[in-house]
Amino acid sequence: MLRTAPHLVQRLPLVVPLMHWWQIPRVWIGVKMYDLLSGRESIGSSEYLSVADTIKRVPSLCGSTIAGSILMWEGFCVHLFALVAVL
Repeated sequence: MLRTAPHLVQRLPLVVPLMHWWQIPRVWIGVKMYDLLSGRESIGSSEYLSVADTIKRVPSLCGSTIAGSILMWEGFCVHLFALVAVL
């Protein structure tokens, strides 16, 4: 979509907070499989964020008991109807 209609689609960072340490490897494996399956069409590579990095990106999580987070990238359609017309 970014190549077809870059004026209608934007990159959207998603931060998924993880509350327990054992969630980190499970979610990490899942998002890496997502990255692998998206191949060349990937918008960006997912990455693990420490507690400090998570709070820098999402200050409202300060005071929460989180073990870290996963940063993922998705495509966000700015004008859905215009995008449907282009495709």
